[in-house]
Amino acid sequence: MGLETVTLPTATVSAWQLRVANASVNGLPNGAGTITVSNNIATVTITWRGPSEPSTASHQYVTQVLIP
Repeated sequence: MGLETVTLPTATVSAWQLRVANASVNGLPNGAGTITVSNNIATVTITWRGPSEPSTASHQYVTQVLIP
């Protein structure tokens, strides 16, 4: 079984990033999201900072998905 390369549509990723950043519509305060794909592994990273936290604070969630 060989490795496959996955390409995500730019419009889909952009729409998801806007949703992550929109705290008033199920997003996160000061939120940002990235998706990187290497061969058949997608890495999804979401970062955010609470509104009352100092600007140096940062929280992060990272998950990886194996795409067969």
